Amino acid sequence: MGDTLRRGIRLNLAVKYTVIVLGVILVSSGYTYLNGESPKRVSVSDLKVQITTDKNVYYTGDEINATVWFINTSHKPVYIDPITSFPFNGNYVNDTSPVGGEVILDYAYPNSKIIIPAEGKIAFWDYNFQANNVGTFTLNCFGASTSVKVEAADTGG
Repeated sequence: MGDTLRRGIRLNLAVKYTVIVLGVILVSSGYTYLNGESPKRVSVSDLKVQITTDKNVYYTGDEINATVWFINTSHKPVYIDPITSFPFNGNYVNDTSPVGGEVILDYAYPNSKIIIPAEGKIAFWDYNFQANNVGTFTLNCFGASTSVKVEAADTGG
C-alpha cells in the first residue's frame, strides 16, 4: 500500500465507512422486506457494478471522489453477505506500474446482510484519490471500470 500512496491514490477511510453506514442497509438475518417479501441471496457477480466520479476532468493536485455502486436489476429485493475485502486497481494510459491494493472492511454487525431493493442501487464504497499525473486514469473494481482525464494544473506562471 506504500507504493499506492506514492503513486497518487489516497484512500479516505472515514468517507468509505460513512457511505457504508449511510448507503447500505445492514440488517440481521431473518429480515423481511417492507412488502413482506424476503430478499433472495445473490453474489456480487449477480449484480451490475458501476463506478462513478464527481467529475470527468480533473487537474493535477485535485482530489477525485469515486463511488462503487451495486445495482439490482431484478424486480425483487436481494441481499449479499458483507464483503470483508476486495481488490481495486487503476492505471494511467501508457503506465506500466498500475496502482492498487486490497481494501479491508470491518462491520459492526458481521452477521448482517447488505440489502439492495428491487430495481434499486446502493453506494457500496466511496473513496478519494489524488490526481498526480497528467493523462487518462482508469479505475477498476468488481469487474467494472471508469476513466477520468487529468490535465496539468494552471500554475499561474
